[in-house]
Amino acid sequence: MNYSIFKGKIKNVLPDLSHSSNTVGMHNDSDDYNKIAKMAVCINNKIRDYFGNRVDDFGVEEISEDLNNITFTISFRAYESYSIFLLNNLGNYSCYFMIGGVKFNFKSAHKYLESGDYETLFSEIKHELELRLPDKFLEARGWL
Repeated sequence: MNYSIFKGKIKNVLPDLSHSSNTVGMHNDSDDYNKIAKMAVCINNKIRDYFGNRVDDFGVEEISEDLNNITFTISFRAYESYSIFLLNNLGNYSCYFMIGGVKFNFKSAHKYLESGDYETLFSEIKHELELRLPDKFLEARGWL
């Protein structure tokens, strides 16, 4: 069974779980569910740490209850413009962003996320998104 547990400003909903023994347990007291939710929030925190004020409007959805069938989706907005989705579906990771209803995949997301190389994936995401934004916009926000 999957749950769509929260949408919006995660930091206002959940404690930072990346360095604690706290559990989420918002819909279920299952240990597996809590471990999977904690994993998703840990990745969420890594995104926040890397991108800083370039990202907001986080959501974590579709968290499974079974460690043998791990699924979750992290969504966030980057550069006030792009909706980014990072999915783990049974260990098959994918990441994409949307522009005007068109989906753009980060083809290397699976290899980076599977190996835990978040920094390289985030760097690729940052590069691809900043290519699509005017320098004046990035400068005005202090991102260039």
